[in-house]
Amino acid sequence: MKTGLITVLLMGTALALNGCASILPPIASPNCPLPGTGPGPINCPSSVMMPLGIPTAASVLADQFDASKFTIDMGGSNVALPTTGLFNITLNNSSGQPVSQAAFSWTKNGNIITVNNPTAVHDWMASVPANVSGIETKFVSMPVNTHVGVNAYMLSVSYDGAVQATAGQVWMESCDNSFCALE
Repeated sequence: MKTGLITVLLMGTALALNGCASILPPIASPNCPLPGTGPGPINCPSSVMMPLGIPTAASVLADQFDASKFTIDMGGSNVALPTTGLFNITLNNSSGQPVSQAAFSWTKNGNIITVNNPTAVHDWMASVPANVSGIETKFVSMPVNTHVGVNAYMLSVSYDGAVQATAGQVWMESCDNSFCALE
């Protein structure tokens, strides 16, 4: 049985880019559901929202935001995580509505997740003919394997080596069904 003691930790600092735009404190959301009973796979489609201080042309933002400097550290997690996957990156307008979205692959080396092709992110952003007020990065899927005992799913978002936001969920997984007892 999953018991939901969920702890969410958020910390953010403003991210100054090379020019006029700045990213306000990012909001990280681990988003692990706690359904069912016993340990096993669950999906944690985490997201990071980075609001901009002022609306900025996507083409200008593309020259200021270097996706190779954007990392997510999963080091505080004790659940099994995949080594590859996809991000959906969405550019939002001042009303929070998407103006463009694209999927990009990522790889986890050790505990650090990075986008595989930062140039593709730049080229896509540069091609969007709109002003944007926020960037949202969301894992398309993040399958994790839980275990009996305390489970931790933590993420720490950095840009150019500086931590911008951290968040996490911690929950207790107990075993009260016959399948679990056989493991």
